[in-house]
Amino acid sequence: SPASAAGCGHEVKAPGSAAPSSGQGLTYLTYADATKKAAEENKLVMLFFWADWCRYCVQIRKDVFSLDRVREAFEKDFVAVSVDTENDPENLSGRFRPKALPTLAFVKPDGETIGVLPGAVDVDTFLEVLEYVSVEARK
Repeated sequence: SPASAAGCGHEVKAPGSAAPSSGQGLTYLTYADATKKAAEENKLVMLFFWADWCRYCVQIRKDVFSLDRVREAFEKDFVAVSVDTENDPENLSGRFRPKALPTLAFVKPDGETIGVLPGAVDVDTFLEVLEYVSVEARK
């Protein structure tokens, strides 16, 4: 199906081991606060586009974002913005135009887009993407 081809059909696999998790997940800010904090702390911004009806969005939050090791790796170089595409008062969906859900968009503090990743990812892939984006954005 077109949705699968766009990335929404990927399964998010639970971690193989019972990784410790506080269940806290990522801390989300508004876009304005995130870009300000990113500029102050020399970090990058990740926008997480999702919807309640998207089961892969729920899975990535539960199986990836909730893990302590993911949160710790994330917070070294990134700040997060959560964008409910059904309720998006800042119109970030209009600006970044996600083609599938979930979508992760990475931007510099000035708003310059670094890259967009449509579809769900597992823990290891997410951590690799964070490392890649962090290094590439600073070249």
